Amino acid sequence: MQAVSDTYSAYTVYVSVYSFAIKLSLDVVTAYQGTATINGTESIWITYSTSVTNPSATVTNGTLNSAASAYYYYGALLNITASGSVTIKITGEYELSSSSYDYTATNITSTETEQAAKVANQLIVSTETAAAVAALVLAQSRYTYSISERGDPARELMDTATVQDAYGVNGTGIIISEQFTYKGALSCATKAVKT
Repeated sequence: MQAVSDTYSAYTVYVSVYSFAIKLSLDVVTAYQGTATINGTESIWITYSTSVTNPSATVTNGTLNSAASAYYYYGALLNITASGSVTIKITGEYELSSSSYDYTATNITSTETEQAAKVANQLIVSTETAAAVAALVLAQSRYTYSISERGDPARELMDTATVQDAYGVNGTGIIISEQFTYKGALSCATKAVKT
């Protein structure tokens, strides 16, 4: 494939770094208290107002089916049997607090326009991991090829193809977009990222 044009893009990557702290609370804290209307047996998702460990629930005017219920740090899936309005209270022994900050990395020179990428994953809990993720994102090619070609309907997105750039140099590109047109013959506007 012969590239019609190639575009160079520079990026700034913002990677959220999360930290968690579990602090002992001498008193039992209330993670949630509210009402719901249940008719029959229903499963209901509850999001806590504060995160807790060792949560437990009480249901007034209904029956909590403990075997079919599940508890997490940030919420619970409760299975309740009732006929009408019920009051739900969830308490726990520990409070989990979290915070985050953004690790920033860039490959922009002073004459380039910024394109930003944001990465947020609560499994990123250290600056070292954030730096590795940012390096991975920045290592992705900053060249995008625009190709006008006959096209191959058997080719799929994310396939690798050989591309000849505007300078006549062969390289490989990952197909990220294909737009097929049929006007007596098949044609395709393809975009690929240089690998």
